[in-house]
Amino acid sequence: MEFKDKLKELRTSIGGNKKINQATVAQAIGVDRSTYSKYETGDSEPDFETVRKLADFFNVSIDYLLGREHSQKREFEKQESYEATLTEKDRKEIKQQAEHIKNSLMSSVGLAFDGKADDEETLVKIMQALEEGLSLAKKEAKEKYTPKKYRNKKE
Repeated sequence: MEFKDKLKELRTSIGGNKKINQATVAQAIGVDRSTYSKYETGDSEPDFETVRKLADFFNVSIDYLLGREHSQKREFEKQESYEATLTEKDRKEIKQQAEHIKNSLMSSVGLAFDGKADDEETLVKIMQALEEGLSLAKKEAKEKYTPKKYRNKKE
């Protein structure tokens, strides 16, 4: 498929029932409607910067627009998405780690802000933030180090 045909196909397919017109695309990429119309008819070709803007607008790669790849999805969209989940065991370990850190802080220096001793409400918030940080770190580690063959299995 030629560049001009891809432009027209993309423009007419992304709007669904509300077809996107040439003026909308032209405005989004910063050219006149007549200029964009010439891109779709093949009477003119855009410069590199305009091609980049078109690819961004249609959420496709430049290679796709230029006919170098068959799929209109970008490479990162092709990859399977995997989000690690924490097990009950992970959550218990995180609570234990957070409690251990809290005890270490309280026994050695105590928690104080602006030179004042901390109240219970602030300590609870600090513990929640600490547990959230530990949970995030655990999830990121699981996502990074879980082999691909185990990623689709539920934990």
